Amino acid sequence: MTEWIVLGYIALLGAIVTYEDLRYGKIRNRLLLISLCVGVAWNAWLVVEARLGWNDFVPAEQAFAYLRAVGLDVLVSLLLGFVMWLLRLWAAGDAKLFAVLTLLLPLRFYRHNLLAYFPSFVLFFNTFIVFFLLLTLEFVVKLVARFFERRLYRQHGALWALFRDKVAARPLATLKLVVGLLVIFLIVKWIRFFLRDWIWEGVHLNKTMMFVVLFLVMEPLRDFFRKPWVFFSGVTGLCVSFAYWAFVGDFLAIRDVVSMSVFVVLLIVFKALYDLYTDAFDVREVMAVELTPGTVLSDAQLAELKKDSTFNNERFGTMEADGLSALQVEVLVTWLVKNKPDERVEVCNTIPFTPGIVLGTLATVIFSGYVFVV
Repeated sequence: MTEWIVLGYIALLGAIVTYEDLRYGKIRNRLLLISLCVGVAWNAWLVVEARLGWNDFVPAEQAFAYLRAVGLDVLVSLLLGFVMWLLRLWAAGDAKLFAVLTLLLPLRFYRHNLLAYFPSFVLFFNTFIVFFLLLTLEFVVKLVARFFERRLYRQHGALWALFRDKVAARPLATLKLVVGLLVIFLIVKWIRFFLRDWIWEGVHLNKTMMFVVLFLVMEPLRDFFRKPWVFFSGVTGLCVSFAYWAFVGDFLAIRDVVSMSVFVVLLIVFKALYDLYTDAFDVREVMAVELTPGTVLSDAQLAELKKDSTFNNERFGTMEADGLSALQVEVLVTWLVKNKPDERVEVCNTIPFTPGIVLGTLATVIFSGYVFVV
């Protein structure tokens, strides 16, 4: 009975945070704090139920072990959310919401999880699957809308220029990224091979997990593998590994790398197409005085600022996933008004991740595990 109450609260919380994120672009900390208290109270009551024999899911003798598992799961979720924030993939509110949902959702919904000490990886994986589906749906709907508005015909020259700049003119950069992602997969595969007898207990790493890992490291690897010595080291490692597997007849390993290569190429193509779409349709120009906290500068605008030798104000720092801070807006507006008063600034629409987290939670409850496993 109490589980249904908690699931109802999760549904209510999801509806509220989704509305507020879409409407106001942020999630209230007070709401997350209340939900945190609800999660603590719910898990404490779950232990009481188990000790009294009122709970069929948690045996009485495992009540405190269950509580420790939940605590460790939430701790790992917080660390993962912090990493996602550092990588500028999640806003701070998204990271905190993920940890709160981890605390609220009973562990029984994480069946067939790949990480014994982080069962909420199921929720994390489902969240990204749902988010990609939402992005794809948005991509198709807006593209069809532009087609019927005949805006695609008017913009075909600009679209081709963007494609040429992002993909066609940079085949070597794309190849370096492919090699970088495959090297990460290769490193993990060799670590599993040499340390499989003791370090991999409780971790069943398969392609499902690797998909998430490669997605997370894609952006940081882009710059790292541009260095010639890093790129050639990666190519050498791939060649040596293939030669070794061919020599010992381990064609299963070769097949794994080839299949992962296909996924890597598809991932890069998807990212390039979505960036192309964003640059073509979601970027707009505003005056400097129109900038507000939370505004997201386009990649092209950030690159232009970095190239300008006169813009070296260290107070600007790095733009986070939440957009410009109040201090960054002040610094940027002051500099633009002083140095380029007539220049317009390119900004783009933010992509709210909260609906993906909420729908990913719903998918986890419905499937009681992964949406799919490969």
